[in-house]
Amino acid sequence: MSNNKTLFEIEKEMLIVLTDGKSYWTKCYQLMRIVEKEQLYLEANYRSFTAWLNAFQYKAGVNIRVLWQQKKAGTFYESYRRKNKEKIQDIPDIDTVRITPTNLNYIEKISESHPWLEDKLMRRAIEGTVTRRELQNTWVSIKAERIAKGEMVARETRHDKNLISATVEQKLSATKALLCIQSDYRWLNHGKAAVDSSKYQVYANYELEYEKDLFQWDILIAETISSRNEEIKIHGLTLLKEDTILSSGHMNMYEMFTDYHWIIVPDKYEDVEIIPKSFGIISLNPNVQKERITVIREAKSVNGKLKSYMITRLLMKYLKNAK
Repeated sequence: MSNNKTLFEIEKEMLIVLTDGKSYWTKCYQLMRIVEKEQLYLEANYRSFTAWLNAFQYKAGVNIRVLWQQKKAGTFYESYRRKNKEKIQDIPDIDTVRITPTNLNYIEKISESHPWLEDKLMRRAIEGTVTRRELQNTWVSIKAERIAKGEMVARETRHDKNLISATVEQKLSATKALLCIQSDYRWLNHGKAAVDSSKYQVYANYELEYEKDLFQWDILIAETISSRNEEIKIHGLTLLKEDTILSSGHMNMYEMFTDYHWIIVPDKYEDVEIIPKSFGIISLNPNVQKERITVIREAKSVNGKLKSYMITRLLMKYLKNAK
């Protein structure tokens, strides 16, 4: 964005952008970028961009955190586009992209720990198929893992203290499962790559309300990889934990909404006979970066009678995010 405006004119434009309810956040980011790049803050005798932004928040009546979120998100997006525009086609320009600053900031933090997820998450963010809650859950799990390993220090907040409570081990298992499944679909296709037109969508901690009952899957997958006629297949995945209920009656309720159901077991798990015969079993290697998923037992197709209801809810979720 070229500029021949003064700091006063840019501040005036930013105030309009922040208050008119019509402009997208990327416009405000671009204006902040001009102030920083061209050092326009010197016109008002501020020594730095940060000093100017701290003062501007009071003029705008906007929390400084909101402005920094936009600045950080825009910087990350432009950096991603610049380094990938030659190998990835159709990356929107900053003027036209429609991703929230919160989602971009989550993707940046997740990618710092797991770089191989960056392209996948950015593609989904551009398509509008990744939710804030999914990104938040992924980041919380990664954060718990890093805190447990001593790579991060838990702040003195109730939220971070919970991350290092007795549930940390469970969170670590969820992290490995989610990251493995997000980054590798080949276990659904007998180890083979899928055709370009195939779709593979992963949802973490997916909740579905039906007739006042709440059903929750640790991981839900909607895909066309294993289908010969592009029919959408729904897979429910449950992490095997101490409190997991494995009775056929209980689990059959979940099968009503899916084509297949899988139990994720620890590496070298031996008590497979206690798991209902219709359920598939997969295990994860402890080193998530090197090994992905091992299929111990294939899941049987159940073609749940309420699968159409599940697909409708997923479509509604997609349309809501596409707004």
